Amino acid sequence: KEMNETKVPGDVAFKLYDTFGFPVDLTADIVRKEGFSVDETGFNRLMGEQRKMARASWKGLEGREATQEFYKSLSTSGLKTEFVGYHMDAVASRVLCLVKEGKTVDAAFAGEDVEVVANETPFYAESGGQVGDKGVIVGKGFTLKVNDTRKPVADLIVHYCTVTEGTINVDDAAELVIDIDGRNATRRNHTATHILHAILRKTVGEHVRQAGSLVAPDYFRFDFSHFEQLGADTLKKIEQEANKAILSNKDVRTDVLTYNEAVERGALAFFGEKYGDLVRMVQVENVSAELCGGTHVRRTGDIGLVKITGESSVAAGVRRLEAVTGEAAIEYLTRVEDTLKEAASLLKVPKNDVPEKIKKIFEEEKELEREIERLKSKEKAGAAGELLESVRKVNGVNVLAAKVSGDAKELRDMADALRTKLGSGIVVLAAAQDSKALLLAAVTRDLSDKYSAGEIIKRLAPVIGGKGGGKPDLAQAGGPDAGNIGKAVEQAYKTVEEMSA
Repeated sequence: KEMNETKVPGDVAFKLYDTFGFPVDLTADIVRKEGFSVDETGFNRLMGEQRKMARASWKGLEGREATQEFYKSLSTSGLKTEFVGYHMDAVASRVLCLVKEGKTVDAAFAGEDVEVVANETPFYAESGGQVGDKGVIVGKGFTLKVNDTRKPVADLIVHYCTVTEGTINVDDAAELVIDIDGRNATRRNHTATHILHAILRKTVGEHVRQAGSLVAPDYFRFDFSHFEQLGADTLKKIEQEANKAILSNKDVRTDVLTYNEAVERGALAFFGEKYGDLVRMVQVENVSAELCGGTHVRRTGDIGLVKITGESSVAAGVRRLEAVTGEAAIEYLTRVEDTLKEAASLLKVPKNDVPEKIKKIFEEEKELEREIERLKSKEKAGAAGELLESVRKVNGVNVLAAKVSGDAKELRDMADALRTKLGSGIVVLAAAQDSKALLLAAVTRDLSDKYSAGEIIKRLAPVIGGKGGGKPDLAQAGGPDAGNIGKAVEQAYKTVEEMSA
C-alpha cells in the first residue's frame, strides 16, 4: 500500500512459498481481500526455473544419471508414447527405444536394467503426486519386470525395467501389463485424497489448499495449508465424513473440457500450475471437483474404507495427513485390534476395559511413588537422627560432617532436615554418585555471616578435584575424585576451625 502497488511481486510470493512453505493460493486469497493480486506471471517464471533445475539432472534406478536434454532429443526425433491406461490394464505395443546408462542400445539381455519406450502403454507415469505403475513387459522370448514408470518430457513415457528372461530388441512386439492390484490400490488412495481435501475445506475452512501429496499403493499422504494442529475430535469428524462419502457409493466422473469450463463448474485449480487448453476434471458426486490427471475409482464404494493414521507439521503453515484405504486400512485396523487383544490379555480384562485399567494402573503407580517418597523421608529422618549423634563442637559451634548416599536433591533435603534439628550449626555432607563426588554445605542463618556455606565449599572443593559455590546459607560442589570424600569430611571440621580464628 505504501508503495502504491496493486500486485504482490512474483519473487515475493515465490519466496514465501519456497523458503517459508506459505502456499501461494493462500497468499492470493489474503491479498485479494485487501484489493491486491499476485504477479502470477512472475511467480510462474520462478517456479518454472526451479523445476527446470530440478529436472535437469535426476537419478535412474541404479544411480545412473539421465539428463532431460537426452530425453528431449528422443522426443524431438519422433518418439512418442500414447497413454491408454485410463481404460486399459494391458496393451499390445511395439518397442520404440531401449536405453542403458544414458545411451540408446539395440538390445538388452537377462539380468540387465534397461529403460524402455513403447508406442502405447497402460503404465501411468509418476505425476501429480501419484507414483508410477509397476508390472511386466512380455514378448516372444523375453520378460521384463517394470520397477517404475516416469515421464521426463511431454509425450514420452519411460519404463524402468529389469530383464528377467531372454533378450529384448528394438522394434520387438510386446505386451505391456500393469500390476492391477497395485493400480487398484493407488486408485483408491487417489480418490480418497480428493475426498479428504474437500472435507478438510468444509470442516477446517476454505483457506485449505493442497500443498503437495504422495499417492502410492500402500498409503497416501496429503499436505495442506493450515496453521495449527488438527485436534483429535476434528480428525475423527473428517474421517467419519470421508467414510460416509465412501459408503454412499458416489459416482466418480472424469471429463475432458476446456480450463474455463472446468473452473466454471467449480473445479479446484492450483495457482502456479500450468494447464493446457484442455484439462481433465475429476468429480466425486456432490463432494469434490478437481483438475487431475491421475487414476481413480469409478465409484467411491470401491475405496472400501479410509483410515487416517497420522497428522503432523511439515513446514510453517503446512500440515500433513497420512492415511490408508481398502485392504491396507483393514490390515491397519487388524494390527490395532491385535494390539488391543494383547493388551487386554496382559491386563486380564475385557478389551473395552483396557483404558480404565491402564488409568487405574497409573493412579496406583502414582500412589506407590508417593509411598516411596514417604518411606524415603522417614528413612532420612532416621538417618538424620543417627547423624546428629556425631555432632562436634568446634569453638562453640555445632558442626556435623558426614559421608552419606544420595543425589544432589537428596543431599539438600537431608541437610535442611539436619539444619532444622540443630537449630544453630553447620552441616557438611558428601556423597559419591556415578564415580564422582558431591559436596554440600548448609549453615543456619545465625551463623551464615561468619561461616558462609559458599566459602566452606570453596575451600573444600579442591579436595575432590572440583569447584563450587553458592549462597551464605547453602552451597555445593562437584568433582571427579570420589575417593577423597572421607578426606573432605574430615577437612570440613578443620575448615570451620580455621574460619573461627
